[in-house]
Amino acid sequence: PFKSKGQSVAVVPASGGAGASLVACGLAFHARQIFHEVALVDLDYACASLDIMFGLENQAGMRWHDFSDLSGAISGSDIHRSLPGRDNVALLTHGQLTSAETSIPRSLILDKLKEVCDLTVMDFPKVSDKNFSFDILSDCDLVLITTTATVRGCASAKRSIASIAGYAKNIELVVRNVPGSNLDPMQIAELLNTPLASVINTDVRIMEQIEQGFGVSGINLGGFTRNLNSLAQRISYLQELKSVA
Repeated sequence: PFKSKGQSVAVVPASGGAGASLVACGLAFHARQIFHEVALVDLDYACASLDIMFGLENQAGMRWHDFSDLSGAISGSDIHRSLPGRDNVALLTHGQLTSAETSIPRSLILDKLKEVCDLTVMDFPKVSDKNFSFDILSDCDLVLITTTATVRGCASAKRSIASIAGYAKNIELVVRNVPGSNLDPMQIAELLNTPLASVINTDVRIMEQIEQGFGVSGINLGGFTRNLNSLAQRISYLQELKSVA
C-alpha cells in the first residue's frame, strides 16, 4: 500500500559559521506549531551540537549509534518514540560517536521516520565533507543552502549549489546577515540564481541563550522568530502544493 510521506528539508551550510545548525534547530522548533510531528536529524558527524542547541545533551533516548544493529523490522513509530525530544520536536543525533557509526542503515531509518513525521529537518555537513550523503539529499523535498552575506560566503554558496544541482529537487537560499557587510540578501539570491527562502540576522543573544542551556525554545527575538515562522509557513505551503499535485 502507498504511504504518503511528510516533507523533508535538508539544511546545508555553504561554509563554516553560516549558521546552518541554528537554522535547522530554529526551523524545527517553529514548524512544530504548523506540523503535527516534527523530527530534527543530525547528519553532521563531526560535531554534536544539536543536542546542546536543544538543551537535550543529558536526556535519555536513542542516538544514531543505538540503531547500528537494527533490522528492517523496526517501525517508524518505534523509532520516533525512542528519540529524545523537547517542545514536540524529536531529535536524532550522535551523542557520543562510536565505531558502530559505519554500520547504521541511515536511509532506512530516515525513510521510516519520514513516514510518521509531517516534517523531517536534516542538518547536513558541508558538501565537501567526506560523510556528505548525496543519496539522502536527493530524497529531500527542499534543500536550504545557508550562507553569510559576505563575498566569501557567496563564493562558497555558488560552489555548493553547483555541486548539488544534479541531486537536489529544489534549492533555496537562507542568508545570515552579518554586521559590516553591505551585501543585500536579495542581490545575493539574484547573483546565485537561487530563490531566497529566508534571512536570518546575527544576534549575540541567541548564542547566550544556548550557552545557558535554554535551547532554541528560549530564543524569543522578534526578527529571528518572525523569519523562522515565515520559513516554516513557506514549507507548509510547499507541502500543500505537493499534495495537490
